Amino acid sequence: MTPYVPSPFVPGSRNLNRPPSPRSGFTLIEFIGVLAILAIVAGIFATSLVGRLKRASRESEATSVSTMTEALRTRILRTQFIPALADIPQAIAEELSVPISKVEGSLAGFPRVFLIDPALQLGSPTGGSRTLPFQQTVFGSIQPASPRFMLVSSLSSPLPITNPVSSSTFTSVWGNAAGTIPSGWSTWKGESDDLRIGRIDFRSLFHRVVFNNLDPANPATYSIGAPTNSLSIPVSQRLQTFFLATSALNLHFADGTVQTREFIRADTSFIFENGRWSRDVTYGTQPPLGEFGQLVENFLQSEIPAEADFGATPQAVVEEVFTYMYTYGVWASGSAPNCSPFETGGSTSEQQIPQYRVLKDCQARIKSFSKNLIK
Repeated sequence: MTPYVPSPFVPGSRNLNRPPSPRSGFTLIEFIGVLAILAIVAGIFATSLVGRLKRASRESEATSVSTMTEALRTRILRTQFIPALADIPQAIAEELSVPISKVEGSLAGFPRVFLIDPALQLGSPTGGSRTLPFQQTVFGSIQPASPRFMLVSSLSSPLPITNPVSSSTFTSVWGNAAGTIPSGWSTWKGESDDLRIGRIDFRSLFHRVVFNNLDPANPATYSIGAPTNSLSIPVSQRLQTFFLATSALNLHFADGTVQTREFIRADTSFIFENGRWSRDVTYGTQPPLGEFGQLVENFLQSEIPAEADFGATPQAVVEEVFTYMYTYGVWASGSAPNCSPFETGGSTSEQQIPQYRVLKDCQARIKSFSKNLIK
């Protein structure tokens, strides 16, 4: 047998006598396998990306719905006004300073639906409309009944409800649990996770206020907002009403001047006796004041100088004098535990003789308050 002798190698030319390599390239089967693996990886990545995008859209829509319901709540308390249902989208848009289209449509472009409970009862105790809109006046409102509002939004399909809705439909949607579809929506083609519902129960925005006039001689006057927006409760009459939270309430003396002003933040009640308001029954039928009592009453009823500093008032001075006199009686009698009559405690008085410390503090405050009252 003639032995194999390789041909001389010439640069730039193919060596045709070299034996073929056993791995000269990919086979068709291998190439198809690589493509299949790439397709699987791409499918997994695409599925994961779509899932993340869906979750992001749902979270964003939930935030939008929550922001809009909170904006409506804020606007109602700020303006003391609840708009009619048809005007609520515009009110929300103005409060958020966004186009109304951003309020009326979901992020997916489907129309949002705004609903009011058909059983709603809200309005002035003196009569008139019991539906929206509601503008608060000095009369307040009757006890709100079924004052519920909903904003319903979808990301996957148009909603199967429009206004007006029945009470049963409203209640069904109101009580619907997250991640479920309301009963009666069998024809809706959307996904339960794409449904977002914002709710406001207007009862949470109102507080009960009770006014009792126990004064046998004077009407009891209060006002809401401006002192001129007032109402007088006849002698021996009682008024119960409901005001929106943060309403500015002014209570007036018998002569019509403002005694105090506060913002309503909880259910509360007031009693009018002897020409002034308090939170508790103070005197009943007032006994004779006596000479000193009359001096105190005249002092409390006197006007505050315009140049008074730091909100100084006659009431603050009287309260400090009262505290001083009461504490002095306890300290002088030595009736408190571990306290002898007129004991000062030496250099450790703050720790050992608290009554003495209170008296010293009262002295300083009486001096400060009276100095701020009269310049």
